[in-house]
Amino acid sequence: MIEELIERLERLEAPDRAVDFAIAFATQHRPTYPEANFSVAESFAEHEKKHDFATAWIAHRPWHDLFGVPAFTADLNAPVKLLERILPGFAWKVGTCCVSDDAWVVPDLNCPVHGERLLK
Repeated sequence: MIEELIERLERLEAPDRAVDFAIAFATQHRPTYPEANFSVAESFAEHEKKHDFATAWIAHRPWHDLFGVPAFTADLNAPVKLLERILPGFAWKVGTCCVSDDAWVVPDLNCPVHGERLLK
């Protein structure tokens, strides 16, 4: 599944909402909705209890329209937030120059919050 998603990402020439949804499913993206009133948040929790997987909200249009799926393929901030969520304490870099394009992610062993955990 991940290999197929990587291939889809590598073939992209423009933002693609279908790929955004695939990324959300693959990473078990959870909505953040700080403006939600208690009834909406409570309804979401009750709805989620009916399903076996944490991404059920993505499959149901009223929920993904309300909470939104990040534009991972259109906005660099969305994948950065995703990376920070799934790999806390890791350092990352994306760059380009005349000789190469590269991206890397490595554990930040000097991180005052996560460094000790990452050394284990």
